[in-house]
Amino acid sequence: MWGLGSTSDSYLSPALEAISVKFKCSESLAGVTLLALGNGAPDVFSAIAAGGDSGENSDVMLAVSGLMGSGLFITTIVMGVVINAAGENKIVRVTKRFFLRDLAFLFLMCIYLLVCMLYFKKLDLVLSAGLLVMYVIFVIIVIIQSSMKVDDPEEEKEANEVIMKAAEFNKMVEFKREATRTFRNNNNN
Repeated sequence: MWGLGSTSDSYLSPALEAISVKFKCSESLAGVTLLALGNGAPDVFSAIAAGGDSGENSDVMLAVSGLMGSGLFITTIVMGVVINAAGENKIVRVTKRFFLRDLAFLFLMCIYLLVCMLYFKKLDLVLSAGLLVMYVIFVIIVIIQSSMKVDDPEEEKEANEVIMKAAEFNKMVEFKREATRTFRNNNNN
């Protein structure tokens, strides 16, 4: 688990931050677009492989089931592991309005897919365009919420605490990297 976190900390996070700075987008917008694209790319390609052609080899229901299963896995197992990894005495805090926004859109998308599968019994170009439109609406709402200034001193205090802890963690990671380099250099000499 440390190796994955180290890789993410060393490569993925700085790349995402650099792209966010270059395109001048907020952390929230980068998270729901760039990070989601990077995280979901393997799912997209496997879904295309499963249901890509319109011939006999096409299995769209397998692709949709795989995507729903992946979302369910991330929502349950990954979230549980992250909360468990935080430790017994630590509290995982979320911003209430962002959490409710994300939860509402997840719920709406699941209802939309349920209606498509049970009522229409198919996903065609028009129904899939509906999914794309809902995602664009979600991104627009994220942009609007990111640009709004919230006058909640408790939320700002929590945000500052998180920033301070992240800075401390980065210092600790840099110290560990430097210690590892020094150790390796001393052993090579």
